[in-house]
Amino acid sequence: MITAEDFAKEVLNRHSVFQDESKLDLDYTPDKLPHREDELKKLLWMFKSLIQRPGSSAPVALVYSSSGTGKTSLAKVLGKLLTSQANKRGVSLRYVHINCKFVYTMSSLVDQIALKAIDGFSVRGAGPDQVFRAMYHRLREHNRYLLLTLDEVDWFINRTGEDVIQQLHRYREELEEPKRLAILFITRIENIGKTPQLKRSTTNRTFAANILELEAYEGDELKDILAQRVELAFKDGVIDSEVVGFIADQSRRYGDAYYAIELLWKAGRYSDSREDLKVTPEHVRMAKASCDPSVRRDDLNSLTTDEKLLLLGIAQVSKDRAYISQKEANSEYLSCCEIYRWRPVSGGELLDHLHVLERVGFIHLDRSNGEATRISIPDIPVTILAENLRQIVVRAVRDEDSDQK
Repeated sequence: MITAEDFAKEVLNRHSVFQDESKLDLDYTPDKLPHREDELKKLLWMFKSLIQRPGSSAPVALVYSSSGTGKTSLAKVLGKLLTSQANKRGVSLRYVHINCKFVYTMSSLVDQIALKAIDGFSVRGAGPDQVFRAMYHRLREHNRYLLLTLDEVDWFINRTGEDVIQQLHRYREELEEPKRLAILFITRIENIGKTPQLKRSTTNRTFAANILELEAYEGDELKDILAQRVELAFKDGVIDSEVVGFIADQSRRYGDAYYAIELLWKAGRYSDSREDLKVTPEHVRMAKASCDPSVRRDDLNSLTTDEKLLLLGIAQVSKDRAYISQKEANSEYLSCCEIYRWRPVSGGELLDHLHVLERVGFIHLDRSNGEATRISIPDIPVTILAENLRQIVVRAVRDEDSDQK
C-alpha cells in the first residue's frame, strides 16, 4: 500500500526543469532591468534632490503605460538605488511600495503607509488625517525621509472613488518644513484621461515635467527579458533559444512582459507535468491555450472573495451568451457560494460588488432600453477567466477559513 509519505517522496524527487521557480513570480524584481536603463535614469533625475538636498523639496512623479511594461520593477529598483545612495551619504531614507489593488479604503491605505514607514507605529483607530500627521511627526523625530510608491493607483481610484492623488498632495502641502515625503504614482495608460483624477490638465498641474510614459516592449526586447528569466529560473539546457524566441513571438503583439513570463512559467509547468526533460514549443502552445493577456491573475487576486464568486458566476453563465440578466448573475453567485461553502452577502451588498466589477473593468452593465440591467464581459475570454477564477476562489476560501480559525 502506498503511504502519504511515499507519495510525497515521489513528487519531491520527480525531475523538474526548474531550478528556482520563484524567479518567475510576479513579485520578483531582478537586479537589472533589460531595456529600461534610460527610464531608470529619468526617474533618478526626478528624485535626485532626495539625496543631494534632503528636505529642500519633495518630488512627485507619475509613471504610466500599458500592462507588462516593467512599471513596478522599475519603481522597486529606483527605491533600492536611492536608499542605497542615501545610506552612503548619511541620509535616512525609507522606500515604501504599496499595490493599491489590494487596499479598499483611504483609511486602510494611510494605515499601511504609516506602518511600513515607521517601525512599531501604532494606528489605534485614528482617522487618515490623524494617522498621516502622526506618521510625519515620527519621520521628523527620526530625521527620516520617505519615498512612497503607490502602484495601480488608478485601480484604487476607480474602486473607491477617493481622489488619493489630491489628498496626498494636500497632506504634503500642509505639513511643515523640511519636506520629507516624495511620491511616485503608477497607473495604467488606459485610465489616463478617462479617470477624472488622471485627466491631462490635472496631471500636468500636479506633476509638471515629472511624467514618464513607458513604451510597450518590442519582440527582441521581450526575448532578452525571457532569456534573463530562463537563466535565473531554469536548469541549464532545458530550454533552447528557439523556444525562447517562439514565446517572444507569441507575446510580441502585446508588448507585455508579464504575459511572456507567464507563458514561460506555464510551459515549464506543462513540461514537468508530463515529466519531459525539456521545454518544447508544444508546451508553449499548451500554455498559450490556458492563459490570455487580458486575464491577469493579480487583478483577479485583488478582488474580494464575494467579488470573485460573483464574477465566476457571471463568467460561467456567459460562456455562450453576449448578455445575461442581473437576476441570473445573482442566482449563479448563490450557486457558487453553495459549491465553495461560502456565506453569501445580501442583495444590496451584492449590487455594490457588481458596480465594483464594472468600475475596475471586468464587466459592462448595459442600462439602455429602460429594462433591467444586462451584464456582459466584453473583452475577456470567459472560458479562461472562469478557469483561473476557480483556482483562485478555492485558495481564497481556504485562506479565509484558516484566518477565521
